[in-house]
Amino acid sequence: MSVFVGPNANGPNNSTILDQITVGAGAGPANAYYNAGPPITPGPNQFVMNSSNPASLQATAQQIAGQVCTIPFSCDCPAGYTLVYPNATSGFYTDPTGTCDNVNPPICRKVECEDCPPGPTGTTTTTLGSCPDTFPELGLIGDPNWVDPTPPECNYYYADFVEANYKVGSFWRHNVRCDLFANYYGVDYPWEIELISNTGQSVNTIRSIEYQLETYVYKGEPEYNMCGGDKWEDLLFNFDKAIIYNNEQVSGLLNLVSQPFNDPWNELNYPIITANDMTILASKVEHKFRFNQFWDITNDRGEFSNAEQSVFDTQCNGYIRPLNQTNLNYFKTETERKKFRHYSNHVLLRRQESGNRKMLLRLENTKLQLSMR
Repeated sequence: MSVFVGPNANGPNNSTILDQITVGAGAGPANAYYNAGPPITPGPNQFVMNSSNPASLQATAQQIAGQVCTIPFSCDCPAGYTLVYPNATSGFYTDPTGTCDNVNPPICRKVECEDCPPGPTGTTTTTLGSCPDTFPELGLIGDPNWVDPTPPECNYYYADFVEANYKVGSFWRHNVRCDLFANYYGVDYPWEIELISNTGQSVNTIRSIEYQLETYVYKGEPEYNMCGGDKWEDLLFNFDKAIIYNNEQVSGLLNLVSQPFNDPWNELNYPIITANDMTILASKVEHKFRFNQFWDITNDRGEFSNAEQSVFDTQCNGYIRPLNQTNLNYFKTETERKKFRHYSNHVLLRRQESGNRKMLLRLENTKLQLSMR
C-alpha cells in the first residue's frame, strides 16, 4: 500500500515511486499502475490526497479504512499441527471448527505417540489402544476432565524357559531325615522354645533356671538318612542362647557355655560381659542343666523418665525377634543388678544350629523365691 499527500495537488508529478512500492518495476499489468489522467486514476492499493483540501483527506481516509477493516482473518497452522477452536460453552479448546478472529483465536495442537521400545530378544510386542492424534480425541485432550478410555499401551510377551535338572532336582520332604534337624531347603535355622513361669498373684524372684534336656544322634543306615537304627545321647549338648524377660525386665542375650570340669580358677572368668551379649556358665548335674548368672540390664524402664523402649524389635515376619539394643545396658554396676521380680517371667532357650542332634526338652523347672514387701 502506498499513499501520496500533495501540498496543493491531488496527484504526484512523477508516479514512479508509487508504482515501485505497490507493484514494482515492470511487474504487473497496465491497470496496476498509476494513471495521471485525465482523470487521475490511482492503481490498486494506491491512494492520493490534497493536504489543502479537507474533503480529499476525508475521502482517502475512508477508502483506506474500508480496505483495511474488510480484510478477513486467516487462521492456519504449521505442517503437522491441527487447528483446535474453543468450545462456546466450556471455553476449553476441544472443537474442530469455530470462528477465526483475534478476540478468541484458535490454537495449534499436535499429538505424537512414540513407538514401543524394543524388548529382549524373542519378545512379541503388541500395541493396545489408539493414539489421540485425530478428532474427536485430539480435541478432547483440551478438556481437563476427560480420561482417555483407550490410551496407547505397549504389551510385551516374553517366555523364558530353564531346562529341568534331572541330576539333583527333587521334592523337599520335611521331617524325613534323622541326621539333619531344623534345616529347611538346605538352610540351618535356630530351634528355640519359650517357657512361661506364672505364679498368679504371688510375686517371686528367679533364683535359677533348670531343665532336663536329652540330645540324641541317630546311628541308622546312611542310605536311609540315619533313620531306623539305634541312637547315642550327647550328654553335654545344650542350648547356646538364652533370654529371660518379663513386662519390664530383660537379661539381654546370654551365651551358654558348659561349666569346665575340675577347673575352678577358669570358672572365675565368668560371666564375660560385652556390649552385645553376656557369656555365662551352664552346669549339668543329675541330667539337669542349670544356670543362674543373670540379672536385669534394662537401660531405662521409664519409671522416672519419658523413655518408652520395648524389649524386642520384632521383624515383619513375626518370628524373628532381636532384642532392642536401645533398651539394654550390659555394663551396669554391681549395685544396679536387680533380680527378676515378677508374677510372670519368660525364659527363651535357643540353639543356633542343631546339625545332626535331635534335642528333646523333657522338663523345665524355674527356681523361684517368694518375694514379700
